[in-house]
Amino acid sequence: MPFDLAQFRSSTALPGLSWQFAELLSRHAGGDPHLELLGAMSLAAIMQGHCALNLKKWNDAPEEFGAGKNIPPAPLTLAECEALLARYPGMVAEDTQQRTPLVYDRAQNLLYLHRYRLAEEQIAEAIRQRRGPCPAQPYSPAEITAANRRFAGQDFADDRQQQAVSLALQQNFAVITGGPGTGKTTVLASILALELRRNPELKIAIAAPTGKAASQIRQSIIAELPYLAVTEDQTSRLSSLPADTVHSLLGLHGSSTKAKYHPDNPLPADLIALDEASMLSLELLAQLCQALNPQARLLLLGDKDQLTSVDCGCVFADICKNESMLRDNIVWLRKNYRSQSNPALCDFVSRQIIDRGLDLSSLYQAPEEQRSQFSASARSGNCGSGPVQELTFRQQLLLPLLESMLSDVSGVESSGSTPLERWQKVASVADAYKFSDHFKVLSALHKGFFGTENLNRLISECLGLPLYGRGTPIIVLQNDKLTGLQNGEIGICWDDGRVYFRKAARAGQDGGWEYQPFLPAQLPPHDLVFALTIHKAQGASINNVLMVLPEHDHPVLSRELIYTGITRTVKRFQLWGDEQVLRAALQRPTVRWSGLTALLG
Repeated sequence: MPFDLAQFRSSTALPGLSWQFAELLSRHAGGDPHLELLGAMSLAAIMQGHCALNLKKWNDAPEEFGAGKNIPPAPLTLAECEALLARYPGMVAEDTQQRTPLVYDRAQNLLYLHRYRLAEEQIAEAIRQRRGPCPAQPYSPAEITAANRRFAGQDFADDRQQQAVSLALQQNFAVITGGPGTGKTTVLASILALELRRNPELKIAIAAPTGKAASQIRQSIIAELPYLAVTEDQTSRLSSLPADTVHSLLGLHGSSTKAKYHPDNPLPADLIALDEASMLSLELLAQLCQALNPQARLLLLGDKDQLTSVDCGCVFADICKNESMLRDNIVWLRKNYRSQSNPALCDFVSRQIIDRGLDLSSLYQAPEEQRSQFSASARSGNCGSGPVQELTFRQQLLLPLLESMLSDVSGVESSGSTPLERWQKVASVADAYKFSDHFKVLSALHKGFFGTENLNRLISECLGLPLYGRGTPIIVLQNDKLTGLQNGEIGICWDDGRVYFRKAARAGQDGGWEYQPFLPAQLPPHDLVFALTIHKAQGASINNVLMVLPEHDHPVLSRELIYTGITRTVKRFQLWGDEQVLRAALQRPTVRWSGLTALLG
């Protein structure tokens, strides 16, 4: 039966741009409908987050293409696809030396757009060049133990944090991976301190994928200074180290892809440390690797199990999967120091998420003594969305939970008596931040009854904290050069008509914070922030978390999304959502087709 391209096109939801690209290819190849289909699927795979189209998986497991896409299996076998590609050497090559639009990796069955295969090769080459030890004299285990007071009493042989410090000091390329609270910042601060001890003139660059993440890592390093065995000069140097976005570090501005730093003008840095590396896209990391000085060392820190980049690729996870690098260049931190007061949470994350278990009884049938700390309930699943149901949800479920979550906020000055009144009547911006930091409602979605838009409205009404009201938190929604505010930064509205944003300082108010005021009219787009999408919450550390799932399964739900939401928690976690919706999410790991792990060797 002849292949009907028009029928395939009408029955699938591929983006229009992918068909435009495919038609361009087809015109140069005599109008072959099969090549047109492969071209459309290749670009659609990129837009879905993959680095390439996996021809074998398209045949064997088309559901891996993307949740909710309903892509039918390929109309050609793998052998037929390869024979088709071989007929068009002007369109498809097996290496990037030839400037063809498509590149086929026969060993991995991956069909690439040229630029994405080239990006993988650039990353792999930069890492391979740095696989050996650096020439500096290594520190002894005793010297590493003495470098940070947090290491006191810990045996080097049993302490992965100290081992991570040692590895990073000895290697030109190192990866430190671990979940929230496992001490990645402790490791980074110790590495920087010891590096400056042996080379005070070392040029260090610290960066993260987003402005919010960059601000957080700088503040975290400053907070670590009291624990480090450093001189006054080293303390001054560490506290003044800037943290940039990767775009800013490279000199990328706006939508431009032309960077200030590139192979002919490399970055003036000897050591580059990238935090939250799981959020790095394939092309951004490739561009950074191209900009590195040949002698520069590279350190990646992140959580391999967290949500991947919103753009294509999962480069950090791909690097962590390479078995040869696991021996020499990667340390996985496993102990959660931050959430030790909630062992049920730590156990669930380990067994259900990392070890891939699916017994949910520890959540939905938790013993009474655990329920206040870590539990789940299906009670939000049948609320509906009418006026009566909304009132019931707000008064019977949401309000009592908010009072409970805010009842243990300490160290604040307020004239209020109840938890909600205490927030409304806080004495200072710093105290209002303590309430805002203490809890968050996390949702997978922005729209819908259980989306952040509606939840923020309901919580604002429950708390009596309207937009621009005294003590109300807001979140910036996009980077703004004029104010210097970054997407994801949170500010507090105050009764002088201003919104105050806290900034990291060596010695400022509130133990290292300074507060910068803006008029609302000066701010970029912003919104209430009692509730956050889980994507927006990446990198956050929150005492009390309520995670709300949609009423029914949704393509955005994945194992990594659930993991990221749960692991924002320091003390107490509750989940509202149907058990079957949660189970479906945990059974849906994010799949990104890529050849980077194999390229690393």
